[in-house]
Amino acid sequence: MTGQGKLCHQCNHRPAVTDRSRCARCLEQRKPVDRRRDREIAEALFPLAVREQVLTMLADGASMNDVHAALGVQQQRIHSFRAHDPQWGVLVDAALMDGRDESLTHGKYSTYRFHGCRCPECRATKKSGKPRGQRQRSGLVRGRLPRQGRESAAASSKDDAPDVVPTARELYHAYQATRARKESLPFLALLEQGETVKGALEEVKRNQYWLASTRRRVPEFEKQLKEAYEKGAYERRRRRAALAPAPSSAEQRAAHLVVAAVASGKSLTEACKAAGANGGWVARTYRKNEEFRQALTAAAAMHKQVDLKTWLRRNASKNQFIPKPIPPREESVT
Repeated sequence: MTGQGKLCHQCNHRPAVTDRSRCARCLEQRKPVDRRRDREIAEALFPLAVREQVLTMLADGASMNDVHAALGVQQQRIHSFRAHDPQWGVLVDAALMDGRDESLTHGKYSTYRFHGCRCPECRATKKSGKPRGQRQRSGLVRGRLPRQGRESAAASSKDDAPDVVPTARELYHAYQATRARKESLPFLALLEQGETVKGALEEVKRNQYWLASTRRRVPEFEKQLKEAYEKGAYERRRRRAALAPAPSSAEQRAAHLVVAAVASGKSLTEACKAAGANGGWVARTYRKNEEFRQALTAAAAMHKQVDLKTWLRRNASKNQFIPKPIPPREESVT
């Protein structure tokens, strides 16, 4: 029987709600008894003599805090007794109306909060959740533009008023887009001057998250970014060329020895050994040095057994260490 739920304590039937101790019919029959018991408990905790003292103090102008300090009765107990005696609520409201300060403006949220008035009018304003006279927070939280944005919008709308009033969300996105456009101008100017994307972000003290959000908020920013990057391409190449290390005498001598060895009929591997170089270094120099590329191509074309393209493709992934200077050999072609 334990798996089927409990039985009613009064009629021994199974309740419709399994976690209850009584069925709905027995609960309905017990309501008058429960109400009478709750009222007796409330009257014992808040007796008639104390209730009369509370009404007297409220009618004389005392606040709820004064009543609690003098009689030890909390505000919650005073108002919760309305559920047991409806006439008590009428008496309390009448006493509060008689004892309220008439110099205050009642029915306002500020009067309830800052002056501690608990008359029916002030309580109704507090309960409605729409305080009157409260200062609203300015800004975009409530869909308002800053002062400059509002003044410019008002000036532009004097001549032709819009047919559709923009919502708070639309105003917020418009403000964010305008702000992103203004913040992106220094970044685009640095790109046009030849700065890299990383360097420009560090210069304007931004990061990749800002760049992604600007791309999302400003539709034309992607096109402006590409144009600015293309304008600064020449300057970036010039800076890289200026910063690139000049080839050492060892590299120049190794390149000369490789070309001379290939022209004399040796294979590319033998030419690398003669120059003290590595195949990866030869592939890298062939790709970056135009003069070496033309000389090596001409030397390899002199001998059909030298397959330059295949050899370069095979050695492109090898280590590219810089060759050390070696003394000239007698068999090397000068």
